[in-house]
Amino acid sequence: MQLVLDVDTALWPDRCLTDGRLVVLRQPEPAGPEPTWLQRRGRTWRRLQRNEQWAVAMVSATVATSPLSTVSDDAQALGVLGVLAAGVVLLWRSREPGRPAVRAQSAEARLAASGTPEARVAAAATRAWGETIREHSWRSPVLAATRGSFDGRAEVDQVVELALRVHAARLALGRRPTGPAGQVHDEQVAALDRAAGRLGARADALIRYRDQAAALSVELRHLRDLERMERTALVVDGLTIETASGAGRPDPGVVRVTAEIEGVRSAMAELVADMSRTREPLLHDPTRWTAP
Repeated sequence: MQLVLDVDTALWPDRCLTDGRLVVLRQPEPAGPEPTWLQRRGRTWRRLQRNEQWAVAMVSATVATSPLSTVSDDAQALGVLGVLAAGVVLLWRSREPGRPAVRAQSAEARLAASGTPEARVAAAATRAWGETIREHSWRSPVLAATRGSFDGRAEVDQVVELALRVHAARLALGRRPTGPAGQVHDEQVAALDRAAGRLGARADALIRYRDQAAALSVELRHLRDLERMERTALVVDGLTIETASGAGRPDPGVVRVTAEIEGVRSAMAELVADMSRTREPLLHDPTRWTAP
């Protein structure tokens, strides 16, 4: 079985929706380091009310310096001040690096909401790669080499980044002005549409890659079923010989199933080769897809 696709047909306009809407996602930024023990204690302290903080501080300082009361009240008072000062230093050291404020809406969400050609391209790429990694074939040893050599998530990130740049340029154009500037505006909009179309070729490649992965999943299921039939055929042929009256010949089931298995494996090899050819254009310089 070989998947045949018309390379001249743009797939992304029809395959950009996820559950009926545009969804644009990039790889999330890596999480920061785990907080230290002191930082975790600092979080707990900051969650307390102000009066609770004072009460805990005074009680802890008094208990910690209670042995000094046998010396004098002044010694204990100085000890309390010292413990409180040490607590302030520890609280200062428990601070964590500042985090950027959470945006009400991400750039990707705003791009998706625009419904522009570049938004559909980015959404199509996002959907295609999400479906690819959910395919059974993607987790199969058959694609082990591909998983190690092709970073589809990074490819999606590049498509989304370029789509954001195209969209930013589109927003910068603003509304169409009147007069001679209107024609220039139309030409620039057309240029951005062409840039989005060229970027769509990369989304198309990801979609075709996903289709080939889906076809490979089907072939893997066929292979699994045929291998099971091959094992049972051996048992069935053996029983046929043992129960036949007189000399008999085994049913040609094993030979037939073996031939089917070879055919499926050949189809799988063709699909893997097709996937390698499909992803080849994605490995080149991504800037060649941008508008001049």
